[in-house]
Amino acid sequence: MNLPSIFASRTLPWVLLALSVALNAFFVGGHVYTRSLSHRLGGPGEERTSALAERLGLNDEQRTAFRESRRTVGPKLRDLRTEARPHVNKLWDEMAKPQPDEAVIDAELKSIGDMRLGFEREALASARTFMKTLTPEQRKSFADYARERFPGPPGMGGTKPIRQPPERKD
Repeated sequence: MNLPSIFASRTLPWVLLALSVALNAFFVGGHVYTRSLSHRLGGPGEERTSALAERLGLNDEQRTAFRESRRTVGPKLRDLRTEARPHVNKLWDEMAKPQPDEAVIDAELKSIGDMRLGFEREALASARTFMKTLTPEQRKSFADYARERFPGPPGMGGTKPIRQPPERKD
């Protein structure tokens, strides 16, 4: 039986070596990119806090105020998720019905929106308290950071372009 040339005893190890090098290069490249992206966005948890503190040039008092702000907002976000989950589930259960009740959908959306608005108010109050400790330059830099990190919906200060509906051809 005659095997194709790629499976010849001298060629196969070189093909496998090239494949291994290529896969390792992609893996390392992905890892480096992910670390770079994480660093640019500030990373998770304490890493993000430290990166922002360095970016803003916070002193010890300001760092303490920022950590306190994060400590008060974190549990409230977890509470929001816990409280909203039954409403989200009820909303999707209703949407899955053949004839969804619009009144139920509207009521659940209102409940979810009210909870979210309450959280946003508390989070912004905490941010305002922290921002009182900042210099004018630091406040501007923090506001720029917040715009990058939380761009919001398009058309309302978000950085993503508004997607236009396709033109109809009648």
